[in-house]
Amino acid sequence: MNTDTTKKVQAAEVTFADDAFSPLPEGALDQDQIARKKTTYFKDVWRNFKKNKPAVISLVVIAS
Repeated sequence: MNTDTTKKVQAAEVTFADDAFSPLPEGALDQDQIARKKTTYFKDVWRNFKKNKPAVISLVVIAS
């Protein structure tokens, strides 16, 4: 029985052809844009809270 708790892992050798990768064209990274406007933490919380109908109903019951 082996009492050594360390495991030995062998790394696999991976080779790629020289033409497998090419540099990005100039300005390729400028095309990425954010799909949605930035929001504050509290706006994000409020938007998610409004989607949760049981939470909204509970708030109305507690507030009344």
